[in-house]
Amino acid sequence: MDGPRKVARQERKTPRVQSPSRSAEELARLEEQFHAAVCAAPGETMMVLAARLGIRSSCLAVPVKRLKRAGRVRIVGQRNGARYFPMTDGRGSKTKLVAVESRS
Repeated sequence: MDGPRKVARQERKTPRVQSPSRSAEELARLEEQFHAAVCAAPGETMMVLAARLGIRSSCLAVPVKRLKRAGRVRIVGQRNGARYFPMTDGRGSKTKLVAVESRS
């Protein structure tokens, strides 16, 4: 038998349309909505949180990345198994870490 065949790709008949960039205000609003959803239901997946907000999960990629970079959200797991946890309490202050004295 011959080697694998190459399949010719058809060119797109219509060019791809890029959606306009979201404004800083809209991204900030989505960040706050997502953070509130995570605080209300810690440990949920992106699909559940996005459904609660009525938004596609792909629309939340940038706001979640910004929340993680700011240290407001912690992500445990990878890809579809990722769970989201708040790093701050509902009032906006950082959670307190308590040092435990080791006994020697």
